[in-house]
Amino acid sequence: MTIQKVALLGARGRLGPWLLEALVESGKFEVSVLQRAESTFQLDSKYAGKVESIKLPPDFLNAQEETVKALTGLDALVISIPGDSNREQQFLANCCISARVKRFIPADYGSVDSSDKFCADTVPLYRKKKIMRDILQGLAMMYSYQGFSWTSLVCGHFFDHGIETPLLGFDIAADPIKATVFDGGDIKWSTSTRAQIGRAVVAILENEQQTKNRMLYIQSFAVTQNQVLDALKRATGKAFTIEQIDSRHYIEQKKEEVEKGIGNDPVMELVGVLGLTRAEWTQKADFSNGLLGLQEQDLVTEVEKALAAMKKS
Repeated sequence: MTIQKVALLGARGRLGPWLLEALVESGKFEVSVLQRAESTFQLDSKYAGKVESIKLPPDFLNAQEETVKALTGLDALVISIPGDSNREQQFLANCCISARVKRFIPADYGSVDSSDKFCADTVPLYRKKKIMRDILQGLAMMYSYQGFSWTSLVCGHFFDHGIETPLLGFDIAADPIKATVFDGGDIKWSTSTRAQIGRAVVAILENEQQTKNRMLYIQSFAVTQNQVLDALKRATGKAFTIEQIDSRHYIEQKKEEVEKGIGNDPVMELVGVLGLTRAEWTQKADFSNGLLGLQEQDLVTEVEKALAAMKKS
């Protein structure tokens, strides 16, 4: 049986709205939003009659029987909550097994490959993501007879979000615009727009057998900071100040800030630099744009879209 009934946990936030839109617009699935009992989140009116709401029981982590009942009848559960929420994800994975849910997509969506020891040693978030994936691998081996499987998606930085914030090294709000360029700016890194990630999730669910129990790598494009900088200069027509930084020194500095509890957001700054220097997927065996039918996107077009979205917000 193909996957038909899909629920999304985390329909708002940094990625959830794009996943929900892709699932609904595909026209391939009966889509539900899984919500905590206390959630006051209201779906956009455009989803009226198209998306159902499934409420988890109060204190659902201590209500396994009720949670299993809420998940029963689903074919797949897509998770879009903070990636370090291992307790919640492990509990839901076990409930999916009891409810005979066939596919579990965890909140990986990695900026880097969490199997990369350097990245895992630098940012605890990546260790947690690897632990979660190891747990899912074990569950899939133990409960394959019940049809349980998983797929983890590694997509690089969210490109449009990275333009809106300093994640990719560009502070668009500054005047002049500030560019922080690592190691000369010519290192290639894979990155995906949130719309591309949504398309990838749809394709994973459509290709049930080919994507089961795998960690898949996708991208909108592989670019360098200098290429993004050139696109931003053309799109904005504004002046830039450019700071050249050695990534090794920067990482050591930010690790020290984390240990001392100082700095603005040193963990996110570490995530940012790692995704710009250790995240190129095209040579990986599980690079899956072809498998999932994903087309490469145009850098200049996506920069212009992201800047236009910033003006509207």
